[in-house]
Amino acid sequence: MKERLPGLPAPPGILPRSVSFTSAPMPANVTLLGRGSLDAALLVDRPGGNLAIALYDVAPDGTWTQVDHGARDLRHARSRESSDLVTPGLPFNTTVWLYPEEIVIAKGHSLGLVVSAELAPWYLASPIRGGSYRLFTGDQATTLHLLARADAAEEVREILK
Repeated sequence: MKERLPGLPAPPGILPRSVSFTSAPMPANVTLLGRGSLDAALLVDRPGGNLAIALYDVAPDGTWTQVDHGARDLRHARSRESSDLVTPGLPFNTTVWLYPEEIVIAKGHSLGLVVSAELAPWYLASPIRGGSYRLFTGDQATTLHLLARADAAEEVREILK
């Protein structure tokens, strides 16, 4: 299990302009493999900005330990190769990729996800910052994709739907 890296986002309640989600406790040790991603459905009131995410191992005592993170410059919302500005006030989708990893979440621990606007200290601030963000959740909206070993894959298929 990784220790929390210095200079990376803090657990929820410390990062302003962020929202957090947690899963149910894992019924068994779960190994997350490969490169996860967040397909985000959102709306912003500016033509750009950043969207940062962090994945946490949440211990039964409430301790949040960061295990992965990623970010997207919204001026490249469609792909890294595009540089189209988003249309303020219109919903759009973008993907934020996590780093390729092999992460073990222990039995009884939960997964935590923090989605943040702009304020990840490890990511270069956007020249188009500020404003408001709306993250859409529920069916057909924002989804976290993680690949897990078969021993508990059904329980961790999606924490955010």
